[in-house]
Amino acid sequence: MMQIPRVLEEYINSLSQEDKNGENYLEYFYCNYPPEAIGSIKALNWPWVIWFATWGLPDFVDIAENPSDVNATAKDGGTALMVAAYLGHSDVVGLLIKKGANVDAQDNHGDTALRHAIMKEHSDIVQILLDSGADPNIANNSGTTAMEHALTKKNSVVIEMLEKAGGKK
Repeated sequence: MMQIPRVLEEYINSLSQEDKNGENYLEYFYCNYPPEAIGSIKALNWPWVIWFATWGLPDFVDIAENPSDVNATAKDGGTALMVAAYLGHSDVVGLLIKKGANVDAQDNHGDTALRHAIMKEHSDIVQILLDSGADPNIANNSGTTAMEHALTKKNSVVIEMLEKAGGKK
């Protein structure tokens, strides 16, 4: 059974308050995610930092008790940075990098956070990663680089960013 870190309990309690838009995160969560879905999500047994990146919770990533967790991996080798990059959570991406996330870490497929951002065409995150030193020439297990993936997407903005960062065609 997953243990809930003390700091997460405090954070969850704070979520019952309304935000500036009058919304309550806990009410949203429980109305939109039935108990059986929450149970299957828990079964994944991901490190907490990956959960926070998935939900786009920069406040919690910022107060995480163990900053070294930013590079924790799931069974597929994925990191919180990869998840946040894929889902478009630029604020979480920036915070994870600030906390020391490895921008060139590769999952079990050899994909990096840069490649995950390119998959979903999050050009803002591609730029953040490149500005933080992400290598555009790392090939995945299939031998494909971020540039080659961007070329298949035909995203000229991302292709130009990668070229400026030294990405090879």
